[in-house]
Formats: sequence, structure tokens, C-alpha cells
Amino acid sequence: MKKIFAGMFFRLFKGFELYVLIVAIMLSSAYVITRQIDEDGFVCISRTDDTFNIEYEDKEIVITRDNIEQYKFASLKVSDYDAYRCYIDKLPDDVYSTLDGTAALWQHEMTLFIQLIGSVHYMPAILIVLFIPFFFGRLFSDGTVKNLIASGHSKRRIYFASLLFTLVIDTLMIILSLGVLAVFCAYYNWRPPVYLPVILSYILIEILVVFNVSAICIAALFISKKKVAAIIVGFVVAAFMFIPLMEFLFAVVFEDAYDVDTDSPEFQKYITIQQEEGSNALQQRFIMSDFDVVYTYQGEDFSLVRNQKMPVGQKTFYFTQIYMDPYLVPHLQQFGIYPYMMYRDGPIAVNAANCLAWTTLITIAGYAVFKKREIA
Repeated sequence: MKKIFAGMFFRLFKGFELYVLIVAIMLSSAYVITRQIDEDGFVCISRTDDTFNIEYEDKEIVITRDNIEQYKFASLKVSDYDAYRCYIDKLPDDVYSTLDGTAALWQHEMTLFIQLIGSVHYMPAILIVLFIPFFFGRLFSDGTVKNLIASGHSKRRIYFASLLFTLVIDTLMIILSLGVLAVFCAYYNWRPPVYLPVILSYILIEILVVFNVSAICIAALFISKKKVAAIIVGFVVAAFMFIPLMEFLFAVVFEDAYDVDTDSPEFQKYITIQQEEGSNALQQRFIMSDFDVVYTYQGEDFSLVRNQKMPVGQKTFYFTQIYMDPYLVPHLQQFGIYPYMMYRDGPIAVNAANCLAWTTLITIAGYAVFKKREIA
């Protein structure tokens, strides 16, 4: 496998695909990041004459390039860890007062940064769908696979070397995309909240999502030996990144069950605690088995949603569909689940596990069919 792998890298550096891929990923990532930052309208103020208006304590604050630094997270002198778990875990009173009692837009910055990190996989996934058929397709069109087999290399080695090679390319593209994001942060003099355990776990999901698309594309190519078939299958799979099936499922099945019951004693208790003691008196946990955020107050748990009466078997069936979504974390963000809760309470671990499971199943199926195919 080592010789096959080395040969692929030699072919990569000798050909034009690598350089086209590098230019494409950097330009496309820059475009996606620019769109998101411009639409947000806060970070880019430091480089423009635009303004950003917010309401704070019944007053309108106008943020410009001259005063934006005092409203950024970096000006608060609070740790990234505390920022990520604010309103989720109990913080020291002075830290909570700093985060809660200020017009600084630290939550806005954190949300934007997570959004930028969470969209890093978009362009690599699309580009790998084009790269795999054109790069690996030549293994079949110019007879390289046949020659490798004649030289004593097994189909297993060829298939898994190709898969491992795409993982390296996927990781390279993610790193380049993150590098482009870092350049933008430096350009706008922006130091957002970066709690590494959360950010690194998000980056892992980005890599696994792209690798999942790659595995499907590799399987389609090695089974069909047709570039067009691999491109079609790859783009169909990549399209599901933008189709929130989980939201559709909730709209149909869970919408009523997950409405907040404003007449319940639990909701009244929540309002009372907020008014008398503030959010720092409450802790939050995401319970994956119920797909619900549970609040804890003085050791007692309570929920704000309506009681579910769905049969256990039906509930298990629907939840299995939700948690086997390879795009679970990107889609779950639409439900207002905090990044820290994604990391601490299991969704990121589940997403990583199901990405690996799908990739393994697809790889086994793809190799099993390829092994039986005759190489003309």
C-alpha cells in the first residue's frame, strides 16, 4: 500500500489537479467567509465606514470603526471557557456580571465564529466531488489499476490506499479553509471567543463530514468506473448538507410536543427564578434521549416543553433517524443548542460516531462490489 500511496502523491504533484484544488479552495473559502461576515455586519465595521446599531438598556448604541474595539469580546478580559458556558453552567458572580451586564457583543461574535467554523466543510465537500472522479478516474481510463494488479497489488490495497489518500486531501482542504478564516480574522483585527475543546471538536466533525462524502464518491467511482456516475452520486450526497431533513422531521412529528407550555408550573418557576435571581442561578443540559434542554435549579431538574406521549418504539425510530444524520451538528444548530452543550452533552460525539459508521459501511460495500468486478 505504501508504494501505491507514494505513487498517488507523485502523480498529484506532477499533475495540475493539486494546484487547481489549492487555488479553488482558497478562493471559494474566501468568498463564503466574505459573504457571511458582510451579512453579519459587525466584524467588518473595523474596515468600513458602516455603522452597527444595537439597543441596550432602552438606549440605541451606534458602533463605528472608531469605537468597535470597546464592544468586542477581547475587551472584556474574560476567559473563552467562561464565555462558552455562560447561561449554561453557573459562573463566578463577577464573571457573570461582566458578561451579562455589558453591551459588548460577545455572544454575537461567538455565534458568528461557530457559524464560520461550521460552514468550513461546504466547499471542500463540493470540490472533492469533482477531484475524485478526475484524479482517480484516470486510474481506470489509462489502465493504471490493471497494471497495479498485474504487478501483484491487491484490489484491497488499491481501494484503501485511494480512500486514505482522499482523507489526506480532505484534511488539507479543511486546514487551508481554516487558514483563510485566520487571515480574515487578522485583517479585521478580530479575536473571537475560541474555547479550543469545542472548536477542535467542531473541526473534527468538518473533516469527518467531508470524508464521508469522499467515501461515497470513491465507492461510486470504483463500482461504476464512470466519472459521471461518481460526480452525480457525490453531488446528490453533498446536496444534503443544505437540506435540513431533521427540521422537516421535527416540523411533522415533534412540533406540538416540543412547544413551550407557558401555562405549566415549570414555566412559571423559570420566570420567577429569572426575575429574582437571574440566569446564573440556572444550569442547562441537553438530554439526547428526549431531545430536550433540561434546567437545573438547586439540584432539581425541570423542563419547559409539553409532556410527550409518543410510544417508546415510535420515538426510538424517529430519534434513530435524527442521530444517524451525518450532518447532525450543523443541522442541530438550527434548534438553538449552544456549542458548549453540543460538546459536553454528546451530540458532537454521536455525530463523529455516525460519520465513522456511515463511512465504514460505505467503504465495506464499495470494496465488496469492486472486488468482484472485472478490470478491463
